[in-house]
Amino acid sequence: MAFLTRTWRTAVEWFEHGDLVPLLVVVSAAHYANILAGKDPIIVAIAIGILVDISHYRTVRAAVRYQNRNWQMIARWSVALAMTAVALTYHLRYYDNDIWLAAPLPFLIATLAWLSKVDAGVGARQKQTPIAPAKVEQPAAETFTATCERCNWSHNHYKSQRAASNALNAHRRGCKEIVPC
Repeated sequence: MAFLTRTWRTAVEWFEHGDLVPLLVVVSAAHYANILAGKDPIIVAIAIGILVDISHYRTVRAAVRYQNRNWQMIARWSVALAMTAVALTYHLRYYDNDIWLAAPLPFLIATLAWLSKVDAGVGARQKQTPIAPAKVEQPAAETFTATCERCNWSHNHYKSQRAASNALNAHRRGCKEIVPC
């Protein structure tokens, strides 16, 4: 039962968010193979179909990227429209010039290419910017002082009480001055 539930959820996820372009390209490649059957070997015909559809998809995506009106936008949209016409022409031949049967595949590929750029990130989780931890003021490093009572020798740069005590003991072993009681 868990397998069926998982399979169903995967199917629903694919229908809602999955990439349909590969499926369209496979169906379209079968049409190209049929059209080119007498002219090219089957492998070449399928490769031509895949190349035409992928080029069609990519040119529409590239055209959508340009919003400002300049020569690059015009060139890209011209190529995208030309690729749509090429794809449509192949499908028209497959469906014996019936435009209503031929139009869906090329226009679906163009529409999905357009949607992939326009809707990029829609429904995706927004990237969380990490919150920088508040800077905690570190207390100044505490230093310990070693002072000799005999000669008033003093140092205050020791990082621990133990280091100060060790330094003072070492000093006392060599200290010559003795303070009178």
